[in-house]
Amino acid sequence: MVSSPGSRSENSGYDPNAFAIGASFLFALAVSRLATLSFRLRWMRQKTSQDPLHNEALADPQLGLQEPSSASAAVRIAGRPIVLRDSDGCITFVNDAYCELTQQPRSALIGSASRLNA
Repeated sequence: MVSSPGSRSENSGYDPNAFAIGASFLFALAVSRLATLSFRLRWMRQKTSQDPLHNEALADPQLGLQEPSSASAAVRIAGRPIVLRDSDGCITFVNDAYCELTQQPRSALIGSASRLNA
């Protein structure tokens, strides 16, 4: 018996139904993994948006909140210069290291649009 190029032998072990079930299972597994990652990413975004360390401007008592946080205190005394600006480029927060670098008091820097000249 001569077989054509597109035919399969009876002893090949290929079962199209089993192949379809396996491919469907792998597709469902991939979709469920993507859904799990999507929900986890959404949960992490919600968690970080509520974290005062993530948004230092909201945690800082000088910018409107009455309750000081340990995070804002740590940023103020950090050894590296830190400056926060609003969308217009005006300074909303500087720490002590930035004040020392610019040799200006915090009151002169907040609200200004000054930049360091290199």
